[in-house]
Amino acid sequence: MGLTLQDLHDCETGWRTPIVVGELPDAIRVHLKLRVPQVHLSRESLAHIKKKHSDIDKYDLCFIPLVIERGAIMQERAKAILVSVYQDTESHRQYAAIMKITDALSEVWLTSFHRVHKRQVAKWRMRHIMLRDRP
Repeated sequence: MGLTLQDLHDCETGWRTPIVVGELPDAIRVHLKLRVPQVHLSRESLAHIKKKHSDIDKYDLCFIPLVIERGAIMQERAKAILVSVYQDTESHRQYAAIMKITDALSEVWLTSFHRVHKRQVAKWRMRHIMLRDRP
């Protein structure tokens, strides 16, 4: 699944909102008893990401599907929050996609996307339930 600059523009302007930004792997979907694997991004979440994480530009946002589909996936204990962490092989930057599962287990929404440091990832690994590990 790819995410283009046009998709992000359409979401930002409200032309198309929400947009699908990635899919959770089937093993994760089955383990969490989710109905669908798609991860959605709303206009409000996109605005939040741009406001709170000014170091993330429109090109970084195109990494969202890769972070979701290939990253290490962790679940907060006793909460419906997922964290996916991925390190880009070319730039060596680490990205985190924070996702929330709805109460009915029917939808997954991206709530935040930002860069992270190795220490933060190490803390998450200790505090969260590891659903899929990646180096």
